[in-house]
Amino acid sequence: MVLNLKSCFRTRGIESVKITDRIELINGIQVDMASLYSISHKCAPGVCSSDMCCCSRYEICIDDGEMERIISYIPAASEWTDELRSESGFENVFDETEDGLYAIDTDENDLCVFAYSGVKNSILCSLHTAAMGLELPPGEVKPIACATWPLAVSYNRPHILSVAEDAFNFPCNVNNTDSGLDPGIVFIIKDVFGEEFLQAIEEASRI
Repeated sequence: MVLNLKSCFRTRGIESVKITDRIELINGIQVDMASLYSISHKCAPGVCSSDMCCCSRYEICIDDGEMERIISYIPAASEWTDELRSESGFENVFDETEDGLYAIDTDENDLCVFAYSGVKNSILCSLHTAAMGLELPPGEVKPIACATWPLAVSYNRPHILSVAEDAFNFPCNVNNTDSGLDPGIVFIIKDVFGEEFLQAIEEASRI
């Protein structure tokens, strides 16, 4: 996958990220090494509430190419949420923004329209569920910024891959007490940036 940095840092609506003084240039992307190694992430929908989950806290904006990719998976995602269906087929859930991107709609509870309630009112992503059913990596189906979270790319230049400033407000993110990258962060980096990018980070950490 080719990472669309514009989409990535705009989609989360995060204008600031947690930045430390350990920055490495890896494959053309500035990486905040200390921040990436500082966080442990485990996606646990059972502990999320509708007002305290990543599906309700951000405005998700995507560009044309990413919108076309997501539209192709709406039929599969609509099996999990009625928000995507209309009498004639499927809803248009994208609104053009002033800067030429497209914001994904939310419902009356500020939840992304791709979100749905699972067992014990857990909040799940229909695109993620569709990816699992199709045996695809989540990053190939979900908005890149969603697949990247709780990592984020800073809005201001220079763009830096780091951790979302509010990441530790969520129950799925805690301080990493191990010396290496947390397995949850490893999965995200491989899924979004690729195996070579992950290896380069790990090699840079040993210098």
